Amino acid sequence: MEDKKFIPAKEHPAFSRTRAVTGKDNTKRTPANQLTHDVIQIIKAAGGAARRVNTTGTYIEGKTIEKGYGYEVKTRGKFIPSGMLPGFEDISAILPGGRYLAVEIKTGKDAQSKAQADRQAEVEAAGGVYLIVRTKEGFINDLKHRLN
Repeated sequence: MEDKKFIPAKEHPAFSRTRAVTGKDNTKRTPANQLTHDVIQIIKAAGGAARRVNTTGTYIEGKTIEKGYGYEVKTRGKFIPSGMLPGFEDISAILPGGRYLAVEIKTGKDAQSKAQADRQAEVEAAGGVYLIVRTKEGFINDLKHRLN
């Protein structure tokens, strides 16, 4: 059996000195990503379970190939879809007590799409809760209402 090399945390490539020293995440986030992060933390603090749902897929960079005579060519990258159906919520969660919660994050002038409205009807018909969240404060008020 091969021995695995122990890597101290501070030498690991994913180590964040800011997070280790202050306990704060120093990652830059867009307003939508920040709101998503905040909503997940609020759900967890209330005793629920929540996860962000990746609905966009992944882009894989092209490869750089040396063609000789000192020049390189980069091949075209490709997008791999997530396989998620259109309209699926941004956050999938379970509230304390077991009720399903679907959260759609909207910032700025974002509006709910037809596929998202169809998903809302599906979740609510099955007895789940579907919320469209524009602000952290609005979500806290909605969550308090749902938990009482």
